[in-house]
Parts: sequence; structure tokens; C-alpha cells
Amino acid sequence: MPALAIIGVVVIVALVLHSFNHRERHKERMSLIEKGVDPSLWMREESFPLRMLLWGSSITGGGFGALVGYILSLTTPLHTNAIVPILSILFGGIGIICYYIYRRRLESRGERS
Repeated sequence: MPALAIIGVVVIVALVLHSFNHRERHKERMSLIEKGVDPSLWMREESFPLRMLLWGSSITGGGFGALVGYILSLTTPLHTNAIVPILSILFGGIGIICYYIYRRRLESRGERS
């Protein structure tokens, strides 16, 4: 039950931060339109394959971390409930870092897919 509460708090915080970010971007766009500036100049477009690569690498890393944590909890004396989520978050973060390294290499070559 405490894990469900923690997940709920994390989801609520993420939704509040997302709504705050969305509201601020909307205010900024409206002020640009009022000034007569084309707001599309400041919009950055990230291509669909790169966005899917970000999600895929983070979810795959998280799944791999959960698998490694489960195997460690079965084969070692680490019989704690914390090892699986910790490794899942760690490997998910490693997946995101790998995505950004790949993206920088693409941008340095001038390729944007």
C-alpha cells in the first residue's frame, strides 16, 4: 500500500509540473502574438522518431532494471522490496542518458531525423 501512495504522489507532482509548464508556455505564446511576433520561430520541433526513441530507451532501461533487480533479489541475500524499483529507476535513467548521447551525435553530424 505505501508503494501505491508513493506512485500516486509522483504522478500528481508530475501532472502539476506539466500543467504549470503548459500554462507558462501558453502565456508566452499569447504575449508573442500580442506583440505581433510569429511564435513559430521560438517553437522547437522534435521529430517523432526521436521522441519515440526517448520513450523506448527509458522504458526499456526501466524494464531491464526491474529484471536485474528481480534476479538479484532471488539469487542474493538482498531480499528487500526496494531493490527492484531502485534498479528500475537507475536503468531507466541510464537509458535516457544513452538517448541524449545519441541525439548529440546526430546533431553534431547535422542529421535530424
